[in-house]
Amino acid sequence: MTFAESIRRLRTAAGLSQESLGERIGISGQAVSKWETADSLPDPSLLPALADALNVSIDALFDHRPAEPAHLYGEIGAWLASYPEEERTGQLFRIMAAAFRLYFGEEPAPLAPLSEEERKDPSHAPVTRSFQINRQDGNGVLYDCATFPFLSLVLEPSGGWASVLRDERIPGWFAPLSDPDVYRCLLTLCASEPSHTELSVLMKKSGVDPARAEEVGAALSKMGVITVETVTVNGQKRRIASLWNMSMRNMIVTLIASVRAAYLRNRGHHRGTGFRDRPLMEKESSE
Repeated sequence: MTFAESIRRLRTAAGLSQESLGERIGISGQAVSKWETADSLPDPSLLPALADALNVSIDALFDHRPAEPAHLYGEIGAWLASYPEEERTGQLFRIMAAAFRLYFGEEPAPLAPLSEEERKDPSHAPVTRSFQINRQDGNGVLYDCATFPFLSLVLEPSGGWASVLRDERIPGWFAPLSDPDVYRCLLTLCASEPSHTELSVLMKKSGVDPARAEEVGAALSKMGVITVETVTVNGQKRRIASLWNMSMRNMIVTLIASVRAAYLRNRGHHRGTGFRDRPLMEKESSE
């Protein structure tokens, strides 16, 4: 790609006219037009300002892509750092979504700066199509919307999906969530700091009948991620329900949210982009 083509592509992706780009770097729109028609080149001293105006590196102006991964990581880090701290998580998702699409042969939307309208109200951000991946060696889903962006990519285990999914303990992990009272208590623990509390207090905070305390406690324990233990405090025995740790809480929240995303996805446009010519559960565990 020539310099002229690169500048025109980057300017268009940033949503700038030739005049507005010129204003940002202190030149005329006519000068920008000459760059894009290859009639002239910018003074080298303008390149840093031009790169800043387009929110790219100087290398990108010339469509130069160094092969060293470290350079790419540095560019990503600099790009993220150019945004206010409160916006970086959203920008990180945009980068991952672009990489996700590129890996599976999709053309991602340009990583252009957000408009002022999008900065003030993220719900105005364009909603792009979401799609599923079902390849031979991995499963994934991209649910790309302003209200709940979600991305997941899981590579197939060496022993096949059957090696991890055919586990007789799995139904016991999920079955307790069918009880609304158990689910309410789980959410209360996930929302608590710290993520442990006396069983009777947990019932009260969750709006659950105290008479069900031991029954609900047993169901929570069956999930394998929560313990309900008896401890002695000042000579009195108390029942304490505890969610293991912060990472466990994060995984539970992510799991529930991803199931919700899968349910809601069929309300918008989506399509499969992968392929599979053998059964998903063909392989058996060698253990």
